[in-house]
Amino acid sequence: MSWNANSGRIDVRLIGSMATFLLCLLLAGCHATGWYEVKPHYDAAHPPARFEFRALTHYLRSVSGSGDGAQVWAVGYGGTILHYTAQTGRWEAQTSRTTNNLSSVFASSDGRRYGR
Repeated sequence: MSWNANSGRIDVRLIGSMATFLLCLLLAGCHATGWYEVKPHYDAAHPPARFEFRALTHYLRSVSGSGDGAQVWAVGYGGTILHYTAQTGRWEAQTSRTTNNLSSVFASSDGRRYGR
């Protein structure tokens, strides 16, 4: 850690030492604030979200939804079509009348869906 008077530049080791010192100050400052426990605020009007997971027999290839997220569609292998609505808060299978693999779906902002 030295100043090189001949070249007028600061030695690289000095910069590394300064960076290490600043990092230590930052970490010491974070330690001073301490850790505190975060508790979720649930009540009868705002219960925690519940999820139900099921094994899918077909892979999903594409997902699309309306602009506000109130409706979402997912399509995949074997003609799989799943539809989610914010009103029900769950995914439901829809009939596709095909066993072909569906590779993409597009939902417009008004909630219509298009697929192939």
